[in-house]
Amino acid sequence: MPTSYSRRRDVYSFDVQVDQDADRYVARVRNLVRVESGDMISVDSKLHDEYGLTAAEAFSQIDAAIEEWVKDQRNPVAAWC
Repeated sequence: MPTSYSRRRDVYSFDVQVDQDADRYVARVRNLVRVESGDMISVDSKLHDEYGLTAAEAFSQIDAAIEEWVKDQRNPVAAWC
């Protein structure tokens, strides 16, 4: 059974879903939106699923990927370098 966590980073709100996939766990970003002037705008982050031997490890991997993605959104020039 999947576990879902609601999170917020900067102006982004999203869910992380963690499932068991055979002998490992997979964490996925779901429902990523940017909150702008009270409105929620859907965002396609192109974030890849992250895997781990435990649910905590998979979650930690996706959390780090999200943190890096949010930093890139604050400084879009760095994302192109």
